[in-house]
Amino acid sequence: MSHIQYLDELIKEYLLFRGFPGTLKAFDNDLKNDKDKGFRVDKIIEQLMQSIHSHDLNAIRDLWTHLEQKLFSRLEQEFFPAAKKLEYAIYKYYLAQAVAYNKPDKVSEFLSKMTPELQGQNEWKDWFMLPYMKSPEENPLFATYFTKQWQDTLQIALHNFLASVYQVLPLPTLASYQEEALRFRKLEEENESLKQKLAMLAERQHSITSNSNAEDNVKPPVITQLELIDDFYIVGLEATSKEQPAEGQSKGLKTLIRNIGGGLPSSPVMGRKQSGAYGSTEALNIRSGNKQCVSPSNASAGWVKPSIGSDSGGGISKRSSSVEGRSARVRAGRDKSVDALSRRSSGKPTQPGNTFILLSQESFLKHKTTVTQCRFNSSGTLVASSDILGVLNLWCPTPSPRLLTTFQLNSSILCLDWVKRNERYLIVGTESGTILLVDTREHKIIWETGNDSSSLLFNNKVLCVSCSPMESSFICSVVNKSNDGKLLLFDIKTSKMEKEISHGRESTVYVTAVTYNHNGQLLIAGCSDGSVLTIDVRHAECIDSVQCHQTAVHSIQLTPDFNAWYSLGNGDKLYRRSLDYRSNAVAVWEVALKRNENNDSELPWRFVLHHSGSYILVSSGQCSGHIYQISLKGLTLSLELKGHDSPVVACDWTTANQCGSCITASTDGKICVSTILHNAP
Repeated sequence: MSHIQYLDELIKEYLLFRGFPGTLKAFDNDLKNDKDKGFRVDKIIEQLMQSIHSHDLNAIRDLWTHLEQKLFSRLEQEFFPAAKKLEYAIYKYYLAQAVAYNKPDKVSEFLSKMTPELQGQNEWKDWFMLPYMKSPEENPLFATYFTKQWQDTLQIALHNFLASVYQVLPLPTLASYQEEALRFRKLEEENESLKQKLAMLAERQHSITSNSNAEDNVKPPVITQLELIDDFYIVGLEATSKEQPAEGQSKGLKTLIRNIGGGLPSSPVMGRKQSGAYGSTEALNIRSGNKQCVSPSNASAGWVKPSIGSDSGGGISKRSSSVEGRSARVRAGRDKSVDALSRRSSGKPTQPGNTFILLSQESFLKHKTTVTQCRFNSSGTLVASSDILGVLNLWCPTPSPRLLTTFQLNSSILCLDWVKRNERYLIVGTESGTILLVDTREHKIIWETGNDSSSLLFNNKVLCVSCSPMESSFICSVVNKSNDGKLLLFDIKTSKMEKEISHGRESTVYVTAVTYNHNGQLLIAGCSDGSVLTIDVRHAECIDSVQCHQTAVHSIQLTPDFNAWYSLGNGDKLYRRSLDYRSNAVAVWEVALKRNENNDSELPWRFVLHHSGSYILVSSGQCSGHIYQISLKGLTLSLELKGHDSPVVACDWTTANQCGSCITASTDGKICVSTILHNAP
């Protein structure tokens, strides 16, 4: 069902082309509130798992009722037992989670609400004893449902069942045009193959007859053979052109689809192979130990097998590989905003201009003073923001900003970062030298370190933190009152320092911004003297250094292909350099940013790259954020994100296909959430 998102993008483009901004905004709002999540199985399961872990029974029942009315009611009778079996398994998983997290009130609430539906069913009669049992996880009747193996197998079975349902679900006419396109493409390929075979036969006949001594006996057969080839080819064309009157109305659409197929060979719709409807319910066996393996043919239909035993919190947060592949091909074929710098070698120029449209903008007003950080989690569903008074807010940005929980710390929060391996957790660093691990699901602090006088963090500012993408560890930069800085590596699980990493500079030079590369083996660190270092984490040593800025580096980020990095100083310039420091011709690019005369020189300048690498969102102390297009000539303004009355000091950007959300935060505590549409020419 990945082509559904492709159709959504086509509809948006059409509405934009027709000049219907009101309809476009309404359509965008409806997509935000879409319970079907764009028919993405992983997103539906993620929503179910979030409701289970937050003990929201009403949300679970609402979503499942929607699926029953929208999907399951259209299926054959043979699917109904499997759907009911999975529904009951989800309820048992909900009860197991409520018991595991010591929520007896949620167990009682469930049994009281569900008694009319479950009473009299043999498989549920034992569950009514659950509130009165001690340690039900050790009871043979319930022990299975508390095991991670059973819970992971349930998610796999649910994923495969929904994938099967979507494969057999009747589609509207607009969504079924891909079958027509595939059929015509197949006919064209067969026609081309037959033409090549006939040409080869003609060439062979001509070769044989040309070697004959009787020349007058050779020529007539050759001419006849070629005439036959031409005649059959003309007959094929005439047969194609002579259609029935009933088919005349669809000829234009079929021709258009054929032309689209030739113009967009990388389209996921035109390149998708036909796959059968998976009606088997063998994947629905959710008993412990029977895990469903996924074959390559199943993977092409959107089936995935999540990794068992990972610390992902029990949820499935990634798309299937097939969906990711199709999305990449959509962007390759349609989105012309691919990384501008990576296209230099091909000589293809970029087209500067207003390539983004502001669809809506809303405000989050829970901070009363200068915001120090605001960051999306990896899926873009949650934002963590902090300020100089030590307030940490966790909130949902869509469909409208909604506060989930607030933490009040004893000192200013200077930095934060989401744990890459599990976005449930958040690392926070403060001005007093404490580091905290926050559980965003349970809304509690797991551990806090640095408040002990024997700690290296004691009375040190934690300037920046960055979590490893591969290991359960994070790096942090600290500095004391004498401006002596250290770079420390911590283990997330134990909260213990593993080692100190040397940056090869004087002790008075400290790291102000840091990020990992894709495999966690290298650190790119910006320093207080304006230099940028490349550090080997394994050997704890600096392997490259370059002087980029005249002021401290406030923001640094790798390009999406991880082959280069950008850095930004304070009131300075945006600098780019290749990560391959061993190359003799290191690619360097820099551009000066405009400074407003009223800007405070002490305010930090920050940026974040678009997922394509061709655009950049910058907060440079002005009363608005700016999205620029990156080109060889410099930066071209694409969109100005207004809505602030004071300087913007923090920003972040999350994208999905061609739409995305930007957050900009200012010194008065206001955070603006801007929904934008990518309108690449």
